[in-house]
Amino acid sequence: MTIMLCDFLDLWKTYVKDFSPLFQVAFPWIQKAIKSPLTEERYNLQDGVYSLVQNYETKSLEGAKFENHRKFIDVHLVIQGVEWIYWTKGKKVFQLESYSDKNDAEFFMAHPSANIFSHLVIEPGIVAIFWPGDWHLPCITPQTDKKPQKVTKIVVKIPVSK
Repeated sequence: MTIMLCDFLDLWKTYVKDFSPLFQVAFPWIQKAIKSPLTEERYNLQDGVYSLVQNYETKSLEGAKFENHRKFIDVHLVIQGVEWIYWTKGKKVFQLESYSDKNDAEFFMAHPSANIFSHLVIEPGIVAIFWPGDWHLPCITPQTDKKPQKVTKIVVKIPVSK
């Protein structure tokens, strides 16, 4: 499946029922984790699924890069704060960093005037899922605020089924 999905976390059972069984590892862990104090670290779940808890300040769109993964599906959930995540399918733009198998990432230019992408408003209770081919640019300061936001976020990495 290669679709970007953004919806309420509470509805996860509705939209992942036809996805890989590994989503049944990720989402119960997320629901439990958001009720507990989280430290900024990597959590190994099972069957190659893992989670990263991150704390940061959002950044400007200027100079930011789209990322794409090939081996993992990304599930993004903000616990505290608000960020914008820009999203698009692959475009004919300059590749800044070629694909690294070790990091499962490649990076592409994101120029604000190119008008080639949409944005998602990610706040607590909203989850965004990005498959390989869904270029995404997370951690961006909402343009409505103009000031960096302090964000705590969970990113769960789910291996692509073969």
